[in-house]
Parts: sequence; structure tokens; C-alpha cells
Amino acid sequence: MRKSKKLISLVLSVLMVVTMMPLSAIPAFAAKKADQTGNCGANGNNITYRLQDTNSDGIFDKVTLTGSGAMANYDYSGSPWCKTTDSGYINDIIIGSGITTIGDNAFYSLNAKNGITIPNTVTSIGKRAFCNCYSCPSITIPNSVTSIGDEAFSSCRVLTSLTIPSSVTSIGNSAFASCYKITSITIPDSVTNLGNRLFDWCSNLETANLPKSVTSMGTYMFTSCRSLKNVRLPENLTTLPRGTFSSCTSLETVTIPSGVTSINDYAFNGCTALSTVTFERPSDSQNLSIATDVFANCPAQLAYTGSGDLILFDGETPIEEGATLSDYNTKTLTWGVVGEAAIGSTVYTTFAEALAAAQTGDTITLLKDVAVDSTIVVNDGRNITIDTNGNDITSTVRVFEIRHGGVTLTGNGTVSTTAVSAVAVYGSTNSAD
Repeated sequence: MRKSKKLISLVLSVLMVVTMMPLSAIPAFAAKKADQTGNCGANGNNITYRLQDTNSDGIFDKVTLTGSGAMANYDYSGSPWCKTTDSGYINDIIIGSGITTIGDNAFYSLNAKNGITIPNTVTSIGKRAFCNCYSCPSITIPNSVTSIGDEAFSSCRVLTSLTIPSSVTSIGNSAFASCYKITSITIPDSVTNLGNRLFDWCSNLETANLPKSVTSMGTYMFTSCRSLKNVRLPENLTTLPRGTFSSCTSLETVTIPSGVTSINDYAFNGCTALSTVTFERPSDSQNLSIATDVFANCPAQLAYTGSGDLILFDGETPIEEGATLSDYNTKTLTWGVVGEAAIGSTVYTTFAEALAAAQTGDTITLLKDVAVDSTIVVNDGRNITIDTNGNDITSTVRVFEIRHGGVTLTGNGTVSTTAVSAVAVYGSTNSAD
């Protein structure tokens, strides 16, 4: 009995406290919000919007745009639906057919949990239009869109894939930056220029297919793409911009197109897993400028591909495959023909040219195996050394005819001929060894 009296007393006390509170302090069940409407067209009422509380929980969760023509552009403070306190709960974005442009900052920082479908009447997507739609899992871009603005889809953090249609011709700076979960992306052949920091901090991006149509790329394009392993750059590229692959710590190999004439600062800085950079040989000699710290903190070695005899020279010194590229930061290299022989740092296209230029006391170093098709005459009292450098000299005729001169062979290479003898000596002071 005593327990019952205590319980009744407690209930009455609570009721007395509640009745003494102002009505504003008493919690109530949320009522469904009335729809909010307004204009959002570039020309005023050519496009209207409707905000709805579809769950009847007192929170706007859907925005629908209807009308035709261009949307209005908004500044960082955002569109009417972005300014509402419910913007973080808007999961449904419905863009009606007939709308032709999506304005700057139009859907900035909405939740967009149910994905985004853009109608096929839209031709351009403005700056930061869908930036930081942080729960958006998918975006459908139609084949009517020709331009994608700066940061248009940046920080769409759970977006896993995105198809860019062949209608797109321009993509702005940081358009897909910090889209952490995108694993692959293909740029269509219609695009010629790519903006700065396009895939910056796309930490799970493994594959980026860039078409040959691209002739210029922005700076820091793949910076901190921690999952990117292999890249082949567009074949029409002429410049590798500043910081292109900076801190891509999983990048293992990359091929530099033959038309590239400059690699700018920090392009591969911090690519700690990069083992090989393969240079495609150009058809003609040209310079290759390597700027500051291009290969800093990067163990990459040089490789060549493509037909022809051109390789890179540091001054007059040929750079062999396997050379450590960090040794060539801040240098201008030259594509040139690999000669058969060198005297000091001067490289000669043929062994015969080197012999013709050699003076008494000079050493000719062979750079490759040499096939001699006519007898080499050493005369005028010259005494020279030929360092075979492990290379072989072969001939179907007599190799040397020494007249009042001398030849000393070193370097463990061999001299062989199908002729009766390899050397004929006439009045020499010393002879070929």
C-alpha cells in the first residue's frame, strides 16, 4: 500500500512540474512541414523549385526542379534549398527535363543519398554544382553535357564510379578531387584539355584512362592518388605539368610519350614505389627539359621503348638504360643518335668517323659492336688506342691497314674477319695487339 501511495505521489509531482512549464519548453511530436517553393531560374521564374518533407518528420528531404532553360548561379552561401537547416537531410534531387544548365553551387553539400540523375537536356554543369554531396553513391551524366565546371563533383566521398560521356569537351579544375572511393575513370576522346588537380586525393583511384586527344593537363593532376599503380600518358602530350604524380606512393611504372619536351617541378616527387620510367623514342632529335626535383625521393630507373636509335644524352654522354633518374634533376637532356664510338665525351655516329678524327694519343671507345665493311687505314704517323669496351669488331675484309702509325687494342673485345688477315702493317712504329 505504501509503495502505491509513493508512486501516485511521484506522478502527481511530475504533472505539477509540467503544467508549470511554458508551452515552448514542452517537447512535441514533429509535424509534417509544408512544401516550400520558389524561383531558381537564370531569368527568374523559368525554373521553380519545391522542397518537400516526404517522411512527415518535420525535415525537408527532397528538392524538385521544374521548368526550362538555364538555372541561376549561386555563390558560396548557396541556393535556397542549401540554405535551409535541413540541407544535410536532402536525399532526393530531382532535376526536370527541359533544364539546360546546372548553376554554380546549385546542390552544394546536400546529402544526395539516393544518387543523382541529370536529364539529357542539360549541356553544362556549373562550378561546385554537386561538390560535397557526401553520401551520393552514383551520378548519371547524359550524353548532352559538354562542359563540367571547377570542383563540380569534388568531395563526393562515397561515389564509387562515374562515366563521362563522349559529348564532354572540357573538364574544370579539381572536378573530381577528393572523390575517395572512385577506383577507375575514363576520359573520352572528345576532351583535349584537363584542369588542375583533377584527381587530387582520389586515394583509391587505380586506373585512369586518358585519351590521345588530350594535349595539355593541369598541375598536380594525380597528387596523392595512393592506389594508382600504372599510367600511360596521352601520346600527344608535350609537357608534364608541375606535381603531376607527386606522392603517388603506389605508382610502379609510367611511360613518357615521345612528344614530351619538358617535365616540370616535382612531377614524380615522392613516388617511392616507382621503379621504371619508360621514354618513348621520338622520330627526330629534340631537347627534354627536366625541372627541379622531378624525381626527388623516387628510385625510378630509365628505360627506352619504340623504334630507332635515339636515346637521351646528358651533354655528350649517352644515358644508358638502368640509369637512376634522380641523377638528372634540373637538367636539359638531348635526344640523339647512339654513336658507334666516342673520343672522350664526343660521340661519333660511326667507328670510321671516330678513326678519322682521332689524333696521336687519343683513345677511341666503342659504344656497341661494330661491323666494318671496308679496311680502316691508319697512317700519317698517328698512334691511337682502341678500347673495345667489351664490344666486338667484325668484318669481311681486312680490318686494319697500318701505315706509319700504330693501333693498340684494349677492352676485352674481339676482332674477327673472314679475310686472310685482320691487320696489315706497313712501316708502323707499333702494331695492333
